[in-house]
Amino acid sequence: DRSDNPPAPATPTGLTVKPGDTSTGASANTGTSGNGTVSGAGASNSGGGVGSGTGGVGNPGGGLGSGTGGTTPIVADAPTCMSSPLVRANYLSPVDPKTATIVGQLSRDEKLKMLNGGERLSPEWWTIDFDATGATKVGLKDMPMRDGPRGVHSLNNEQSTTFAVAEARAAAFDLELEYKVGAVMAAEMKALKYDVSLAPTMNVLRHPGWGRAQETYGEDPVLVGNMAAAFVRGMQDNKMIACPKHFAVNNTENNRGDGADEPNVNMVVDAQTLHENYLRNFQIVVEKADPGCMMAAYNRVNGLRCTQNPTLMQDVVRKEWKWTGMMISDWWATVANQGNASINAGLDLEMPDNNAYKAIDNTVMATRIDEAATRIVNARLHFGHDTDAYKNAVANPGIVNTQTHKDLAKETAL
Repeated sequence: DRSDNPPAPATPTGLTVKPGDTSTGASANTGTSGNGTVSGAGASNSGGGVGSGTGGVGNPGGGLGSGTGGTTPIVADAPTCMSSPLVRANYLSPVDPKTATIVGQLSRDEKLKMLNGGERLSPEWWTIDFDATGATKVGLKDMPMRDGPRGVHSLNNEQSTTFAVAEARAAAFDLELEYKVGAVMAAEMKALKYDVSLAPTMNVLRHPGWGRAQETYGEDPVLVGNMAAAFVRGMQDNKMIACPKHFAVNNTENNRGDGADEPNVNMVVDAQTLHENYLRNFQIVVEKADPGCMMAAYNRVNGLRCTQNPTLMQDVVRKEWKWTGMMISDWWATVANQGNASINAGLDLEMPDNNAYKAIDNTVMATRIDEAATRIVNARLHFGHDTDAYKNAVANPGIVNTQTHKDLAKETAL
């Protein structure tokens, strides 16, 4: 409501405004204009007037003029928002024409073997080889993977170039530099005869006690997503499958659920917060880098484990984002003998063993098994895993001595 005798205009905190002054960059106190009081938050204007009303605009002529109140309506898919259509990255489409033939040559049991890391080598959990099971019958060897947010993390005392941690690299806001890091790590992965880089770590940093804090790119989902996308493009342009992790809301180290007897933390997040703060980073990497792989996390989200969560693995990544890569589990993030729940929810590959998937039974539809096998085979074919040139390439552990790699590592630390 307006009155005929308005009170003295309020002045924004930290800003002195006199009639005729010009000012920019300050917001008015709630609801006060030069010509009365209007409910809602005022906005500063380019000419120095103090605006009023929700979304109100001050008098551009200067002084304490009256604002125009009201709310600007939000229009879905407004032309101004759609004028620059997204150009998606593409490393996986169309499906390689050999994929259907290869999958069709495998029996149900052979397909199921390809969907996990194989039998555990002994009862001790650490006796693993980080290899997904291949299908030699159709020319696909086992698929060795290695960790790597800051360099190739080998299990065999091999050396690799070590870069500054991702959190430090993100402080440079340098996408070109991060692309180069991905490219060098791809070269070293190939030289050491590995097929999938379990990187980048790209969770939004929320908990200061999170044990992987230094591995991610910070607390801003847009920065995290764009840095991760640059890293993935650097890797995949150089024919190395990247596997962003940990999907999703993996933001605490306590009770994350990576052991049979360990409590499994449940992240309760409303839909808007989930999409804007904890999925936006992954959406960016899907749209701008099309990773061949993505890793489902240990924790629960809104009640369900990420490895048994169809909302995340189907509704979000497949239906909303149209991603076609392979979804793998974090190491032991599945539940023993609950393979049906994971594969039906959308998990394609259990790692590092078959603790859950060995219990998949005949109630799981053949089409779902074919779908998972197709995603794995298609990714592998797009990155040349079936070619003699790839399979027979000679290992080159001496690549770590490459001077340009050392120079780049130093640059990330400056």
